[in-house]
Amino acid sequence: MAKKSKPQKPKRRSRVGSPDNNARVRCFSKFTADLESLADWLDDCGMETVAMESTGVALQGNWREEHLFALQQALELYRYYGTKLVELDKKQEQHLSTFEDLSEGEVLPKLQAPMAASNSPAFDMRNHLYRILGMDLTTIDGIGGQTAMTLISLLLRTNSQKSSMGC
Repeated sequence: MAKKSKPQKPKRRSRVGSPDNNARVRCFSKFTADLESLADWLDDCGMETVAMESTGVALQGNWREEHLFALQQALELYRYYGTKLVELDKKQEQHLSTFEDLSEGEVLPKLQAPMAASNSPAFDMRNHLYRILGMDLTTIDGIGGQTAMTLISLLLRTNSQKSSMGC
């Protein structure tokens, strides 16, 4: 029966000094205790600044002019679309304010929710929908303000199509 060998910890080499001046080299694993030993060793060697070799490799690039131009264009479009979304949020909030208040003036308390997605409206859609419907659809698991708004708009569109057909 073959003897099983113990799994070995992956090692990382650390070098103090430059390759041409008899640099001291030691190996460390990437586990916490060894990384703390590495920090102590570098401190004992009088190191004040540490640079990872892989960092330098990651920062090398092919900065072709057409790539930079395309990136600049994409950034400008991203910022432009952001301003258009702010305008859309304002217009949507204005429109929601025109509906009849079925909530009897009651305002829902703020939820302790995780940070909103970057594409979430800048206004409190949940309270607007509560005011319009007189009920909070977001209490249903999996339904947030945007999903509730989509459901309502689909239902309203379906009802208006039925009424226009004489149903």
